[in-house]
Parts: sequence; structure tokens; C-alpha cells
Amino acid sequence: MSGNQKSYLESAVNAALHTIHYSRGTRTWTNRNKQTYLRGIMVVRGMHVDYVTYDTIERMDGTVWLKPGVYNAAMEISVDQRNPGRRQVRPVHSQRNNQGRICNFLIHASAPPHFLEGCVAPGYESARGLEASPSSLETLFLALGGFEAGKPVLFNVSGVMPAN
Repeated sequence: MSGNQKSYLESAVNAALHTIHYSRGTRTWTNRNKQTYLRGIMVVRGMHVDYVTYDTIERMDGTVWLKPGVYNAAMEISVDQRNPGRRQVRPVHSQRNNQGRICNFLIHASAPPHFLEGCVAPGYESARGLEASPSSLETLFLALGGFEAGKPVLFNVSGVMPAN
């Protein structure tokens, strides 16, 4: 195998191992604050396991959502004053909000009663919403080879946001 073939093959394997697959579902859930969330599923091919799979919620109430596609993303530590030090993933995109600014869209943990603005949170579905979101996100980071600020990953989005 030539050096170029080996490099291409290694790149393909690394891309497969460092991709978060997110598929929007069709079922919704409304929290006690009357915010509506779309349920979905998130799958990561693990470094030491076959796959890690979680349920997800994504805010629907007219907030930002990413169009289906594959996005470059990176792990980061939040510098937001409301969530300092939070570990999260930020996809790179060019979608704008109603004020013409690039929208924030993150993958991060959510705690009940769940408050997301155009973000996706992993966890386990229950009647109360999403359970074990912080530990689910940490497991996703482990499946991606561990958390490292600036570490590149791919975010593959499928499914559209239903009209709401």
C-alpha cells in the first residue's frame, strides 16, 4: 500500500471513529415550562465498543436548528457566564437567526426541567423528559477518544425539524 493510500485509509477510519450521528425523530415532549422538544437519537462509533447510543431532545419552539448535513465540529469548554466550564461540542455552520447573527447550536448536557435554545442534549428517555444527560455526554466523549478542548469531530445531522 502506498503512503497516499495508507493516509487516505487512516483518514477514513478516523472520520468514522470521530463522528456523532444525530437523527431527529417525530415524537415531541413538553416540559413543565411549556417548552416543546423533539425527540431523536444520537449514535457514536466507539473506540473500544461497537456503538454508544442515546436518546436526545432538541428545542422546537421556533429556536435555531441545523439543516441535515455533515458539519465540522470541535469539543470545547464553555466560556458563557451562565455555564462556565461546561464541556460541549460546537458544530461549525453558517445559519443565521432572525437578527442576522450566526446562531449558537451546541451539543451539551441538559438537566431537568430542561432548557435548551437550539441545542441537542443526549440522555435516556423517560416520562419526565431526559435522564442522565451529564453522564451520557461524558460517555460520548469517552467513545470519541476522550474530551480534549479543540479536538475535531464530525456532526452528521439527519431529519428535518417539523413545522411548529
